[in-house]
Order: sequence, then structure tokens, then C-alpha cells
Amino acid sequence: MAPPKIRTYIDDYVKFGFTFIEKYGVQKPQCVICHVVLSNDALRPSRLERHLTTAHPMLKGKPKEFFVAKKNSLSKMKIDHTGEFQQKNEKIVEASYHIAFMVAQQKKPHTLGETLIKPSILKAVEIVLGEESKRKIVQLSLSDNTVKRRIDELAMDIKNQLIHKLKHSVFFAIQCDESTDVANCFQLLVYCRFINEQSIAEELLFSQALNSTSKGSDVLSAIDIFFDQNGLSWKNVVGVCTDGAPAVLGSRSGFVSLAKNKNPSIIGSHCVIHRQALAAKTPSELKNVLEVCIKVVNTIKSSALNSRLFKILCSELSAEHSVLLFHTEVRWLSKGNMFERLYELKSEVEIMLLQLGKDNLQKIQLWKRRVNKETPNFSSFRRLNELISDEEKSICLAGLKSIVIEHLDCLTDEFMRYFPDFSNESWKYTLTSCPFSANVDTLPDTFQEQAIELKNDSRAKIDFNSGSSLEEFWVKYQPIYPEISNEALQVLVQFSLTYLCESGFSSLAIIKTKHRNRLDVESDLRCSLSNIVPNFKKLSKEKLSVPKEELDLWYQSCDNQGSVRHYSRSVLDKYFQCDSQVYPVISKLLQILITLPVTTATGEISFSTLRRLKNYLRNTTGQQRLNGMATLNIHNDIEVKPDLVLDEMAKHSTRRINLKL
Repeated sequence: MAPPKIRTYIDDYVKFGFTFIEKYGVQKPQCVICHVVLSNDALRPSRLERHLTTAHPMLKGKPKEFFVAKKNSLSKMKIDHTGEFQQKNEKIVEASYHIAFMVAQQKKPHTLGETLIKPSILKAVEIVLGEESKRKIVQLSLSDNTVKRRIDELAMDIKNQLIHKLKHSVFFAIQCDESTDVANCFQLLVYCRFINEQSIAEELLFSQALNSTSKGSDVLSAIDIFFDQNGLSWKNVVGVCTDGAPAVLGSRSGFVSLAKNKNPSIIGSHCVIHRQALAAKTPSELKNVLEVCIKVVNTIKSSALNSRLFKILCSELSAEHSVLLFHTEVRWLSKGNMFERLYELKSEVEIMLLQLGKDNLQKIQLWKRRVNKETPNFSSFRRLNELISDEEKSICLAGLKSIVIEHLDCLTDEFMRYFPDFSNESWKYTLTSCPFSANVDTLPDTFQEQAIELKNDSRAKIDFNSGSSLEEFWVKYQPIYPEISNEALQVLVQFSLTYLCESGFSSLAIIKTKHRNRLDVESDLRCSLSNIVPNFKKLSKEKLSVPKEELDLWYQSCDNQGSVRHYSRSVLDKYFQCDSQVYPVISKLLQILITLPVTTATGEISFSTLRRLKNYLRNTTGQQRLNGMATLNIHNDIEVKPDLVLDEMAKHSTRRINLKL
């Protein structure tokens, strides 16, 4: 038996007095006069005209405009997506989501919406478009709490999209770091790197405050809880990148070791940008030079007076710069800049230190004498060559040579500790970077056949040489050559540095200031750092509409009661029939509807009662007594219990006398 034909509504059917409602994805005709709903099979002119003739014969000759007006009136009462209310306010809600998202992206306070953005929009619209357009924009809600709720909902939508993409990625890598915010709270940031469509993407996985310590076990526990809540598995994690802190690199209780207990195939890597930091922290005589330079800079920069005097001195000597640069441990690349600026201003610094009476000049001269001893070729040290002028290159530097050798020996040991040897897996890196020139014999047996097929694939060779990135190439050919592609992508998906976490902490410092030190920053951070665009239309529709499942269940319960003509005629009866546990939103809407006053008749009747109670014979009646008499008269249907009144009077009355015999 063929399935029944699904009919669709045509706008011309309004001349028969019908519009439509959508139930379970099927359009059903609804009369704009009696609001009766017919079956989908009745969506044909003959059936609609027959209803108009039999149910409303007096309206048969009415023009089409009459029924259009009735249809517009009915649409204002609908609460679904076809109603005028939702269509009119959906754009207002969507605009508030866009503005809240921009506030979060710019890392601004949530109060900016109601204090600056909305007043600016209203004034601009009033001037450019007029008062009528301004009345529409007034409905835009941008209060502090509203902007916070919008940002939370946007962050949740971004998070759901990210989790969906992670679950469809074969594997992913993470990088994590922790720092202390302005409220002395440990903030953990975790980023993920995964396969997304035709490339590899990087996104903020989550941020969380660590309530107690920041040990490796605490970091692992936080990530574990997030994985369990969102259905992620450690089996899909192929790499962990950290900054090399003891809490994460410990051989037993470090985070990397604990993560390898979850998945032994995880590769722990150290941020490559920290190499210069490791070199400077290596215990050698060069570290003493760095400490002397930092002490010299702090001597001048620590005092506001010294800074001003040094600036005046540089100006009088026509120096190229007027200020010294600070060195910070977090910004590891600042060491070279600090050295360079200090050397360029060495003459001015010498004069300034002489004026201040400091003994640091002797250490600077000692450093300079060590550099000027011999002239070996130190071309590998770019900063050192910049410091040494052409005339000084013929000077002996033998003392510095031994210092540099000692420094490099220590640095080699440190690098061996932070960067273990992966020479036994070098075939992976060769295959990843040069798949068409790799020696097939060096590959494991399981990958040799696919490697030969790939090398003989002319189309793949053209794509590889066309200039596309390695990530795009291997993601594109993953369905064709899955085994070798997965090995290559496991290498490419690894994080090589923790720059994302460092930049995230910079955003955290902007968002969470001393004036907003109690803010929960996770939602704001996700909106400001994520590259995923939220689904604004979906969020605005969900904000205004009744949940589809609840609305469908409500329609079904109404269908089980029979025709609409037999429905309860009183909204109050419908409210008592509605189960608030099953239909929470519809129950709330009915509650609002029955409590809305539609007339002022009750107030007029109350004034008539007051005229009878307070006449010219009782015109001195006090307000308290008048209120009591009016309440008893107006609410005469409420039963008064005399015993309770007497007990209450006995408690508060002072006329009661305690008799003693």
C-alpha cells in the first residue's frame, strides 16, 4: 500500500479562511475563525471551502483581506516559529548574542553593553532612522547579567562544536600550562590540536581554576574529569607538550608520566621556544653575566627618579634610545633585546652609575676585558657578533672561549634531559617530510606496501609539489593510504611549543583584572580565543521557542482529547490540566496568561465599595480601618475564623488584665 500523500499549504488558501500549523514536520490547515485544526489530507480547496460554507456560512462572501487580517491576528497568538512574536523578537535576541560575543572577543567588562553600546546604538538610530526605529531597538537586552548569560551560552555552543570535532578526529594532542591570576588562583589552560576537515586545527580545550596545589596529579585529575564529562578518551591522545616545569616532567609523579600511565604511546615534548631560556638558566659563568646586567638595569629602572634622570642624560648626550628594557622570565626572548639595549647605552649607563656611586662598573669592565682577550670566530653567536665591533675582532678572546665551551657542555646535558633521543623512530619524520624520497627498506613491514603505492601515485606527487602544506597533504590522502597517513599525522598533530598557553595567559590578565577578580573567566576566554564561530541563529531560536519535544507532546495530548471544539474553553481549566513536570515551559506560559489583567473592572468595583464604606457620616475614618473594612467587603467569599482572630488579638492587646486572688 502506497504511503499517504503529504500536502503543502499554498498562500492562496487564505481566501477560504485557513492558515497552517506545523506538527511533527507535517503542515495541517487551521481555520482563522474557529481555530479548528484539520488533517493534512484536508489541504485542498474543496475541503477548505466546504468547512467555510458549513461552519461559517455568514462569512462566505467576505473578501480575502478580511481573512488575511484574521490570519495576522492569529499569528500574534502563536508561540511556535510561525508566530509573529518569535519572528519579530528573534532578530533582537540574535543581535544581543552578536554584541555579547564581540564584548567577549574584545575582553571588555560585561557592563559595557548597557552603559555604552546600547545608549550609543539608540542615539545613532534615533538620529539616522527616526523615533520608530528607536522603539524597536529599545527591546535589545544588554544588561550585565544578560551579557554574562549570552557569553556562557555562546561558550557552551563553541565547546559542543569542538567536542563534536574531537570525537570525529582519529587522534589529537594537547598542550597545558598553569599560571597564577590576579586573585592568586591557579589557572590551568589546556589546548588541543586535532584533524579538522582538510587541515589540522588548534583550539582551547578548557580552562579551569585549581583550588589547591598545581601538582602533576592535580593537572591530570582536572583533564580526566573533563574527558569523562565530554566522552573523550586518553586512547586518542598521541602527544603532550609542556613548558618543562618539575611538576609536569617528574619521573614518577609528573603529569607526563601520569599521562603515559593512561596511554603508554603518548609522546611527551618540551616547548622548543624555551631553548633560549634553558641556555640562560644553565649554571655557568655566562649566567653571572646575565645577573650583573639585570642588576644594572634594575638599579636604574627601580626608581622613578633614576629613570627620569637617565632619560634626561640620554637626551643631553643625543643617544639613540632613552630607556632600558626589562628582562622577564616568562618572555624568554627578551634576554637578547635587554642585552642589546644595554650595550647600545653602555656609555650613558656608565655615566649614570658613576653619578649613583655604584660598584657595578667594575663588573662591566671585567666583562669587557674578558671579551677583548682573543679573536676566535664566534659567528654562530649572533648576539655576540653584534656586540663586538669590527676593530675588536682582532682582539684575543681565549678566556671567553673556555667559558662558552663550559656553557655549551652544560647546555648539551640539559638538552639531553629535556629533549630525549628519538633516533630509533627517525623513519617517521623522514616519511612525514619527504614521503617520495624516503627509503622504503627502512620502514616497518606493515607500511612498506602503502609507501610504494604512494611513491608511484602521480596525482599525489603533483599535490605534494604544488605547494600545499604537509598537514593538508596527509589529511587529504588519509582515506586512500590510512596506515602511513596516520603515522605521519601523529607526528604533525604534536604541539612543538606552548605559545598558545602563554598568549592565553596574556588574555587572562586582560580579562581578569583587580576590578573583576571574582569573574569566572572560562566562558570569556573560550569566546575570545576560539576560532569556532557560534551558531547565533540556532541559539536565538532556542531562546524564544518552546522546546520542540515538549510542544509535540502537548499537541499529542490535545489530539488525544478529540477535536479542538471539545477543548477546555477556559484557560484556567487548561492550566490545571497541564502537568508542570511534563510541560514546564507551556505551564509557565499558561500561568503568565491567566495572571495578566485584561480590564480595570475590578478596580472600578473596588472604588464603588469605598464610596459605600466612607460616606459623609464616616469621613474621618482612618486609613488602616478603611483598608480592613474594604478587604472584608471585597473578599467576602473568604471565610474568617473568629478563634484565630481572638487568639491573635489576645497576644497583642494591652487591655488584658491578669487578676491575682
